[in-house]
Amino acid sequence: MNKILISIGCAMLLCIPAGCSQQDNVKAELPKTEETSVAKMKIQVINGLSIRLNDFSTVESGTKDKQKILKITVHLKNKTASPLNYDSLGLEVYNTTGEQLKWYPSTNFGGVLAPQQEISGDSFYEAKGEGPYTIKYKDLDKPKDSIEWKNVMLQ
Repeated sequence: MNKILISIGCAMLLCIPAGCSQQDNVKAELPKTEETSVAKMKIQVINGLSIRLNDFSTVESGTKDKQKILKITVHLKNKTASPLNYDSLGLEVYNTTGEQLKWYPSTNFGGVLAPQQEISGDSFYEAKGEGPYTIKYKDLDKPKDSIEWKNVMLQ
């Protein structure tokens, strides 16, 4: 019986500091220069197309040279009442020195999204140089319009 009471007492003592450590009304913001994982990347909207980076990682090419390939998984949502085009060729990836990575010929995706439709798909790039990376999307229907994610790190 004493062991049970001692165990309960210890458990209660451990819970008190955890309960007091909660700070209300504190908003944590990342500095713009901090390297940011994809999980923390915000959703960006361009011409009614919502784009979220879901994954940014490396995979092997599957060829004899075992070349590393960057894989970007994006989630798209058409927020308009009209069909919208998306093509992964509009994504550009730059390494830390500002060099644009080459598009890897694989099963990159694209197509027309019906109104309010959501889809996810992958784009592949030849890994060259180091991160953090900058990812830009240029709307191929309106090439002057673009959005950008900075300081993206591999997961």
